Amino acid sequence: MSRIFAPFASRDFRLLWTASTISLLGDGIWYVAIGWQTLALSNSATALAVVWLAFTLPHIAMLLFGGVISDRLPRRRVLLGANVVSGIFVGTIALLSLADVLSLWKLLVLVAGYGASEAVFGPAYGAIVPELVDREVLTQANSLNQLNRPLALRLAGPALGGVLVASLGAGAALAVDAGTFGLSAIILSRMAVPRTALTAVETSVRAVLREVGEGLAAVRRVPWLWAGMGADAIGTLATWGCVQALVPVLVRNDLGGSAGTLGAVYAAGGVGAVLAALMTGSRGSPRRPVVVLFLVLAGKVAAVGLFGFATTAATAMVASFLMGALSTVGLVIWMTLIHERVEGDLLGRVNSIDWLVSTSLMPIALAVVGPLADAFGARALLVATGFGGALLVLSFLLVPGVLGGEELRDRLEPT
Repeated sequence: MSRIFAPFASRDFRLLWTASTISLLGDGIWYVAIGWQTLALSNSATALAVVWLAFTLPHIAMLLFGGVISDRLPRRRVLLGANVVSGIFVGTIALLSLADVLSLWKLLVLVAGYGASEAVFGPAYGAIVPELVDREVLTQANSLNQLNRPLALRLAGPALGGVLVASLGAGAALAVDAGTFGLSAIILSRMAVPRTALTAVETSVRAVLREVGEGLAAVRRVPWLWAGMGADAIGTLATWGCVQALVPVLVRNDLGGSAGTLGAVYAAGGVGAVLAALMTGSRGSPRRPVVVLFLVLAGKVAAVGLFGFATTAATAMVASFLMGALSTVGLVIWMTLIHERVEGDLLGRVNSIDWLVSTSLMPIALAVVGPLADAFGARALLVATGFGGALLVLSFLLVPGVLGGEELRDRLEPT
């Protein structure tokens, strides 16, 4: 078990992990607070879908440029700046809520700004890890990154968010979330990681677009990489809208639960993810990582279908537990594959393309989930998208060249 903690020998990794944990705790609060805040303004699955759509569209629009920024600039500074900007947007939502002047259109504008700033943070975070730890412990580093994520984002954060919303209100909970961004930024400012990204002197639009094109061309050369991104996009289409827009409605309106109940359902996914991260970090990479990756991706999507059979909060927690565990195993394998096989000068752009592809179908999911739930019922939609999506994910194993990705020599290097 001690093997999983080897990356903590790096001071900068310890700081990054601590800052990330605090920020993710706030994100866990956000998931409960923003859902309850939206339902207070407009009690419908469509309203929730529109709010998440407002987050997703600018997030997608900024992702490729976020990747270029993380390859051009010191990644610590990129992370620091993105954290500060995110804190400002969330803090503004909190202030308007506490002053009782928040409306749905104001919420949409501020959520959109938050989504754009997170699009810069994600690629830089994914690219900086190999700068901080030795190659031999990349699996352990990614396991630790998938350990704090469920602990904070899916377990402690939602549980704390449920308590805060129930006792103090959504505005106060969002204020706590904003504070976590500030604390995270202070910790990131203490990192001393050297700049190893590209030293770019061209700042024209043409130069930026050329670097975006280089990243896209590089990804197209490796079948397991683009197929994995495509499978994840299908998985996101099948799960994102359902989990974000239907599960809160299911808990509140169908199961008769409270904000605390919703927090507990989300937290169950955190328990599954924590156990999965500990197991994966202790065992190391599987012998056939690409095959295992697609299997667990399909399992994660199928777990969403189980929400459709939930008749109590406890059964909803089982579905959440399985989804969290399988999602974490897949993320550890995926990020380790990328870190081992993608050269550093491409990491930021590859991570941004990964984020872009995996989130590209989110707007469609969010746009249709409300009307489809109204037409066919939330439970039927959860079952159909969960199990149907799992079959589509598995079909990517049939793409020519994907299984050849089991060979370590199938690497991605600059041309």
